[in-house]
Amino acid sequence: MSKKHSFISGPNINPEGNQYCNEHDENFIYYCMECETPICKMCVIENHKKHDLSEITTLTDIYKAEVERQITMKLDKLKRNIMAIDQGTNACQCDFNAVIHSMRKEGILSVRGKHATKLQTLQSIGNAFKTVFDKAEEQHKIYQDTAQTTETSKLLLKLKQIKLQIADEEVKQLPGMPSVNYVINRAPTGELEKLVGGLTFGETVRREEKKLRHNKKMLADVSDTNFEDHVLGHVGRICPFCFNLLENCTDEDFQRHVNQHLDQTKTVVTQKDQ
Repeated sequence: MSKKHSFISGPNINPEGNQYCNEHDENFIYYCMECETPICKMCVIENHKKHDLSEITTLTDIYKAEVERQITMKLDKLKRNIMAIDQGTNACQCDFNAVIHSMRKEGILSVRGKHATKLQTLQSIGNAFKTVFDKAEEQHKIYQDTAQTTETSKLLLKLKQIKLQIADEEVKQLPGMPSVNYVINRAPTGELEKLVGGLTFGETVRREEKKLRHNKKMLADVSDTNFEDHVLGHVGRICPFCFNLLENCTDEDFQRHVNQHLDQTKTVVTQKDQ
């Protein structure tokens, strides 16, 4: 095996993988760290006197422990990540259901579209973790089969190969879990900007239960910090008089629309007084 962890041939290595040196007909008892090859005691004297040597059985035990530790850590981390994705998906589903039931009919289609986008992203990330998890389990099985090998020199080479494969599969960090909330509040008279709100998404939303009151006005306040950058837009504004959804509506347009309703209301009241 070379320093790049690829298998090489040498004059003292038996091609059939036996545990003895072809050149000296001696058992391998050392492993040369510089040449990365098992050697016998005669090889030490002839070619490896000043090289960094390790007993082959000791080095094999070290690699076995390291491979077992790395595989176990990877499997545990992947299990936690998959569980967190599943829990985040379920929590996100509950949040979306609560929002859908709280909003007016005009906003439901918009919420469902954003809902599908978020769940699709979570499922894609979860599938990626599951793929890496399956590979790690396969590596674990290969390791268990390899650990049964009685030929220590052959076992050591295989363990080094498995260790390199484990390092190639990186376990990525979990993304921020999305959440969504919808809050209905009473807005003081004249504060029209608090009559409506936008629906956005964030990783942390305070969950507060508030009693519903008569003629409450709508205010949605959620923030998006890490999960996606500006993926979802404004849900629109809902008129508190006609309950129509006014999409792409500026503050001036919304104020003008509401004033029209107020003027109509004043006209009706004046006619009744007369």
